[in-house]
Amino acid sequence: MLSIAVEVDKSPNCSANKIANTMFPSVLNIPKRCQREAFLSSMECHLLRCKVLELICHHNCNKPISLPLSMAKILDFLTHLSPLIKYQDNEATWQRWDEMLRQLNLLVLSYQRIVLGHLRSSVRDRINLIIKSAKPKLQSHDAITVSDANYRINIFQKQLLQTLGQPLPSPIKEKIDLLRVLLHTIADTYKTFEHFDGPPGHESS
Repeated sequence: MLSIAVEVDKSPNCSANKIANTMFPSVLNIPKRCQREAFLSSMECHLLRCKVLELICHHNCNKPISLPLSMAKILDFLTHLSPLIKYQDNEATWQRWDEMLRQLNLLVLSYQRIVLGHLRSSVRDRINLIIKSAKPKLQSHDAITVSDANYRINIFQKQLLQTLGQPLPSPIKEKIDLLRVLLHTIADTYKTFEHFDGPPGHESS
């Protein structure tokens, strides 16, 4: 039903924003990590999932990030992540970081589906774009490079090592490795697209 509510709107992006803002307080009250993960994984609408994950990352950042949702914003999330949201299950510190990394990876995957699937466009416009085999329109802040990704990930790893005061647990290492692969793939893929949708600072969130 939530997916339908997003799709029937002429502006799915605006509709997803409204629904995500309404849902967010309830998401914070989900008591267990396994339940939070099941909830996010079960969301069929990538645009809505992306908006909920964006809100989670915003509230887990130690610095406000004003960019619209984009690859550059996701890299900023990585730089400024901090386990600020207090859930009821009181997991160990490293487990909270592990959950945030999983959420960030899910955000990257969902955002890529939005871009490649023209999901910000209305259903009618999307069908026309698919028929025409149109290349996705990127926002100016979507232009990242492999070196950008490596630089941010390396900084994140160093900061996390200092924060935890111990070698990174295997689950965290695996999620960092996955994030690196995802970001490298996106950087290489987006280079093949011809233009950006609008000048910097005028993208829709």
